[in-house]
Amino acid sequence: MKEHTVFYYHPTIKSIPTWFDLNGDPYRLVGFDHVGSIDFCCTPRAPVSIRDRSQVMLDLAVFHNYENQGKELKLKVHDNSGIVIITNLVDPRVQHKNIVFSDFLFNRTKAYYSQYPFGVGTRPWYHDGEHGYINIPLRRAESKQCIFVSASRTYYGDRIYRTRLVELLENYKQLGYLGNGDHHETALYAHSDFPDHTLEQLESEKTIPAKRIQGYRPPHNEYYKNTFISIYGETIEFGLTTAVTEKTWDPLIKGHFILPFSNTGFVGYLCSIGIQFPDFIDYSYDAVVDNEKRFAAYSDEVKRLLALDLDAWRALWNNNLHILLANKRYFYDRDYHRIDLAQFL
Repeated sequence: MKEHTVFYYHPTIKSIPTWFDLNGDPYRLVGFDHVGSIDFCCTPRAPVSIRDRSQVMLDLAVFHNYENQGKELKLKVHDNSGIVIITNLVDPRVQHKNIVFSDFLFNRTKAYYSQYPFGVGTRPWYHDGEHGYINIPLRRAESKQCIFVSASRTYYGDRIYRTRLVELLENYKQLGYLGNGDHHETALYAHSDFPDHTLEQLESEKTIPAKRIQGYRPPHNEYYKNTFISIYGETIEFGLTTAVTEKTWDPLIKGHFILPFSNTGFVGYLCSIGIQFPDFIDYSYDAVVDNEKRFAAYSDEVKRLLALDLDAWRALWNNNLHILLANKRYFYDRDYHRIDLAQFL
């Protein structure tokens, strides 16, 4: 397999090597001192001398997502006919030969929980250390004492529906674990904060989590072991662009039922790629096009589920344990999603 030469110059960002490692092709990062041809240039503002020696200008739009990003990518590829965009977005507007889908955030979750052997010198993107990604064996639910986990960063109200979800869940705090990452004193502890804590120790912990880089810091496993369902707002709340992020992948690999709020058809998309859902949760809100009506239907389902008592939840968990196990196995049965970069050369 040919080793790709990749020009990339940005000393503080580690995202590009992480993507190339998980894509599985041999590659070599080069800088301004490189002499000779370059396969891929991943620096948008590279000087003309670098761009002229590069066979392909590669834009990795897989790291951060926002509403209607797909429309912008389509405009971008028209404005730069030689650029190839790799994206983790699903959007009917991005059907173009130079826009290619990569399920990078699935790859990242699978890799971090399975201790992927990254190359020497690679510092994985938003990696929270060796104690951040520990698998949870699934058992029957007799010992569970709470219902939900909701790790929601509202960005001080900028995420409209996620903010409203946090406000709704404030009324049910006694039934689960609600955290808002905007404020460290209200955030849920990450597993890496206290990897050896029991549930009792975690619930009595008073330490404010140290301020660290934001990103993929999964909440503590004890929250999940004591609950049944993750109730959360995905990154994208409306529009035609769909993106599955760690907000969804993490509770699935930890073995939770999920109740996500996102754009219309988000749950349908998850079904189409093989994620399983239980019949006892009403996901019909997913088909509602109007944003306000969709959130109202979603809120009604949140309230209905949180009105169920613990005995009902334990029975539902035990009767649907096969679904949770299937979704955990999904990460091991499904291979990394990889792109043949040679097709662009």
